[in-house]
Amino acid sequence: FIALIAIVTSLISHTVGALILLPVVASAACSHVDAEELCDLRRLRTIVMCCAFMCSGSMALPISSFPNMAAIAATDERTGQPFLNPRQLLRFGLVFTAISTTSLITVGYGFVSLIMHLTVGADGE
Repeated sequence: FIALIAIVTSLISHTVGALILLPVVASAACSHVDAEELCDLRRLRTIVMCCAFMCSGSMALPISSFPNMAAIAATDERTGQPFLNPRQLLRFGLVFTAISTTSLITVGYGFVSLIMHLTVGADGE
């Protein structure tokens, strides 16, 4: 899910990506559970929380978020030249998105899982 969310939320707004993808992730995370069983709420919340972090962590393109759009539109008042060009934003955005994806896949899931285990009761409340 993490890599898919990284790609999609780089192409659209983070907020829109979260509104569209997080319910799908939550549904897919419990799809393997039989109808008689309850979905493990800790696991579900951990997966959804990691995906929410990835929605915020993907920022490869100027259209990914409002701050990216504002940064790409900012110009030097004296020269009229932009502070950033799209190539610079893409280069650093791709690097940061790759770092976010890698860290969430490797240590992020375990860290969020530990936090959920410590803070959420066995019944999910």
